[in-house]
This record gives sequence, C-alpha cells and structure tokens, in this order.
Amino acid sequence: MKQKYLVGIACGMMLLGMAGMVNATLIFSDNFDGENNGNISPNYVSFDNWTVSDGNVDLVSAPLDAVLSINTLTDNGLFVDMDGSGLHFGNMDAGKMTHIFTLDPGDYILSYSLAGNQRRPLDIDQVNVSVGQGSLVNSSHALSWDSPFTSFTQEFSIASIELVQLSFEGIGGDDIGMLLDDIKLEKVDPVPESATILLMGIGLAGLVNARRKNKR
Repeated sequence: MKQKYLVGIACGMMLLGMAGMVNATLIFSDNFDGENNGNISPNYVSFDNWTVSDGNVDLVSAPLDAVLSINTLTDNGLFVDMDGSGLHFGNMDAGKMTHIFTLDPGDYILSYSLAGNQRRPLDIDQVNVSVGQGSLVNSSHALSWDSPFTSFTQEFSIASIELVQLSFEGIGGDDIGMLLDDIKLEKVDPVPESATILLMGIGLAGLVNARRKNKR
C-alpha cells in the first residue's frame, strides 16, 4: 500500500507541475533561404525583413570562399556574414541588421544561431544582439573561427504594447565575420487558469484515492 501511496504522490506532483507548463506562439522567423532567389550576394541590402543600417553584410552559403578558406560547415542553406565585403565597396565596417516589431504585452523568447567565420584561423569575431535598444536584451557573443552553428536563446518581457527594435551587429572591419542564421521570436502563452485548476484537481484526487487505499 505504501508503494501505491508514493505513486499517487508522484502523479499528483507531476500533474501539479504540468500546471506551470507553457506554450509558445511563433511571431517571426527568418532563415534567409528565400533571399535573392536563393543566390548568394556580397554587400547584400535587399532583405525581406531587415534593414542594413550600418556597414556591410554578405548573403552567403557553404562552402565559403576566402583567401584562407578552411570552412567546416555542412550545408545550412543561406545565412549572413556579419562583416561583409566592404573592401570592395569603400566601407570596411561590419554590418548592423535591424527589424522593428509591434509587440503586445507578455513574455517573449528570441532564438538565433551563430557560427564562427569558418575561413580565417585564429580569428575570434563578435556579434552584439539587442532588443529595445538594449533595454530588453543586450547580449554579446564571441566565437572562434571554427565554431559550428550554435543556438542561443534570450527571454524578455513587454509591459505594454510598443514598437521594439531587434538588432544584430557585427564587430570588426576585415570583411570576414561571424555567421547568422535561423532567427525566431515566440510569444509565451501560459496555460489557461481553468486548465490549471483542472490539473490541480486531478492531482489532488490522485492523492486522496491513494490514501484511501492505504487505510483499507
């Protein structure tokens, strides 16, 4: 009987824990594969969802070409080199990409993938990520040249409806930078209160039933 009682407790705790589970609604996603009819382009500025507000970025794919091309990436579709081909266009600054959202109040999850430049050994490049001019998210990532695509996640909350700027900014000026891909923004949807109460009731019922059997 004691074992059944413990099982009841475990089930109740599990169901109570489920009350705190959340779902997420996709607000925005971009993997750049649809840009430029699927073709790479240096100093690319015609993004569907982004404004290049400073410097240069390149729309690229694997394998990458450079003077010291030693790239370790497998096929990842199209992605963005955050320090574009400024040498050929008279501006050596790394690029800054921005997108403006109108967001409702709530909790949000921003995710994205970054990789090292894959071409210039010993380099450590950097990308800064900000949401709301840095008031909501202000993060910096520095990866070695041979780092594969790695996913990063940032969480933030909005108190009232507002315009919010999302920015990815490369740091450098040598025409070869970190690589950006797979950007997603999701809004967190808590479990409705009625569902929470139902789950708690099921959990408590399990505890009561286990105790009754234990007394017999």
